[in-house]
Amino acid sequence: MTYKLLLISGLFAFFILLIPNVALADVCADVPKGGAVNYVIDETTAPTNNSCTFDGTVNGVDGVGITIDEGYSLTINSGQTIAWSPNKSVIVNGSIAITTGGQLKQTYLWMKDADDDGYPPDATQYYDEPAGGKRRKDFTDFTYVSNITYDYDDSLNSIYPGTGCGGICYENKNDGTCDYADNGTDPGGDCGALDCDGGGTKYYNGWTSEICYYKDDVAAGDADCNSSGSCKSVATECGEEPKGDSTGVNCGQVCESEVNCSGTSAGSCGNPGDDGACGTISCDDWHHQVGSDSASGTNYCYDSPNITSARCEGVNNCKDANTADCGSSNDTNELSCGPCKYVNGCSGTTDGYCSTYSSTSWVPPTGYSDPNSVWSSETQIYNGNLTNDGECSKTAIPIGGYGPFVYLTKSTVPAHSIRIYTFYGPGTYIWDIDVHRGGSWVNVFEDYLPDEAYSTKTFTAGSVDQARIRPKNPPGENRGYGAGIADFDFGQCY
Repeated sequence: MTYKLLLISGLFAFFILLIPNVALADVCADVPKGGAVNYVIDETTAPTNNSCTFDGTVNGVDGVGITIDEGYSLTINSGQTIAWSPNKSVIVNGSIAITTGGQLKQTYLWMKDADDDGYPPDATQYYDEPAGGKRRKDFTDFTYVSNITYDYDDSLNSIYPGTGCGGICYENKNDGTCDYADNGTDPGGDCGALDCDGGGTKYYNGWTSEICYYKDDVAAGDADCNSSGSCKSVATECGEEPKGDSTGVNCGQVCESEVNCSGTSAGSCGNPGDDGACGTISCDDWHHQVGSDSASGTNYCYDSPNITSARCEGVNNCKDANTADCGSSNDTNELSCGPCKYVNGCSGTTDGYCSTYSSTSWVPPTGYSDPNSVWSSETQIYNGNLTNDGECSKTAIPIGGYGPFVYLTKSTVPAHSIRIYTFYGPGTYIWDIDVHRGGSWVNVFEDYLPDEAYSTKTFTAGSVDQARIRPKNPPGENRGYGAGIADFDFGQCY
């Protein structure tokens, strides 16, 4: 390796050629393809070691000269030719180091472009014009030498970086190779139009304003490759498309919900179960009975609650007011029918009313109470034998006044009447009769009764468990002792 001192006429600066430590030299950055001003070696183009070298066997600048700033150095490696253009200058304020076998040559730079498509087939540069060559500065697809892209086939000007090559979904890559086209591209125009809504398989986009839409068709030129050397499938392409035409399925009516309309599943309208658009569905005139008919119980007539949820009974079909749709839950009690009465009507839109059990069964008391111990033979009051009686015989009844009560008891029965058989003589006593109905005493009768004959007296029906009876002297009279009752029964309804 030899050292040379290079002097170039016309330069106003001088420099000393030294062999630099090549390992410490940067590759000169941002070398332009051409340009209008000198390429400068400075802190931008040689930022690390204040020294740079062009890469490749032939390189340099085309159409301009070179300026080396003070403190910076250009290294030319062995076997390397670095060019600057005729009629341009190399201005050295720093230094140039040329290794034996390297040269700095004033000439133009060329690259091959046999098909004249603007792209060289490789990175080779020439300082003598080759066959099919073009000045480097005249290439239009790059700004800096470092970003040149290369032609896969320099014999066809239809093939260059970014176009198809070598088959379906292959692409001329920037490095000059022919490989799979990138996903989502179709550089060769290999992938044709696709029908996403008219073929055997239809593709659905989803719902917009309650309408189901197809996927949009894929137009010619919009279909893509899949990065594996083939076009994307119909399913993939259609699945990626935006909204297309309406399917005509509109679920905007009352009680309609949106079903499917995605992928290859067609849209349809389903029953949502509830829809506020149905409003409040009235059941005020839909009636039903609560409780079974029984003379001893109470049963009721209720209307059903208005329907405010689960209002749909089918697609586009709200439940109907005051129909069986109202169900049999209880809302308002419109009628109560107690003992000896039953609910009549009370079904659907028919109002209910209370009817009375008209049949009577005479049932005797099963016990008694004589709290004042003034009655005698009390059980004969209800033993069914009319030839004997129970009498209020142990105390005088005040003139115009009442005698003591005798209480006749029985387990609770639904009753609406009593019958009594008195035994003393017509017009002798006034009889005061009460029944214990529904927990309270109510008066049934207070007047004269016929002697030795049944008298039936009615009262408002209810649950009865006692009766109490007492004689009374007429005003201003004293009938003495012995007011008697030969029989007494409760009138149980059924």
